[in-house]
Amino acid sequence: MNEKIEGLLVDWGEQRRRRGLMGTGVSPLAGLIEWCGAPPRGEPSSVILTGGAGMGYAASQVDGALAAMERRGALLDEQSNASPCLDSLLVQLAYARYLRQKPLSEQLVAARCGKSVYYERLDALHAAVERELKVRLKRSAW
Repeated sequence: MNEKIEGLLVDWGEQRRRRGLMGTGVSPLAGLIEWCGAPPRGEPSSVILTGGAGMGYAASQVDGALAAMERRGALLDEQSNASPCLDSLLVQLAYARYLRQKPLSEQLVAARCGKSVYYERLDALHAAVERELKVRLKRSAW
């Protein structure tokens, strides 16, 4: 188990439960002024959130990573018309474990595996999230 990714996922789940996906209320004009033109897509705003609304930067990046995995999984599921692909199962496991905090028995159902495979799936989830976060980091460095 990757402890750093585990911590990020726990934080993501807690922030999603407490704060949801509330917007930041950033004005388009502020973005134009800050970037001296149209801001690049996917860039976090430098405007400070008022009243703690919305998720923090790290949690929003984890949310984006899981969303990318979910989109990729849905596309692969559509193409195969068979059982869900691994990305889809890993996202379901993330939602069950970190967001909804389901008991282990329900996490096993969400991941569609037995207890013997559960920790392998959890490691695969951590590796996939870490990989996706690295992709997002490289993309934002441009």
